[in-house]
Amino acid sequence: MKPETIYVKASQFLAEDKIRIRIKELRNRLVEKHEVTVESIAQELEKARTMALTTPN
Repeated sequence: MKPETIYVKASQFLAEDKIRIRIKELRNRLVEKHEVTVESIAQELEKARTMALTTPN
């Protein structure tokens, strides 16, 4: 398929509400899955700190 054809077909698919909504849902799920927060990093650091303090040298 030519790149122009692919572009046209993709545009046609994105014009359909249910496809556009599904793509948005999938993108949101990925954002949530990979979201890193200060809180999550602080929790990881606390776990590592606790492990370091309780592990014998």
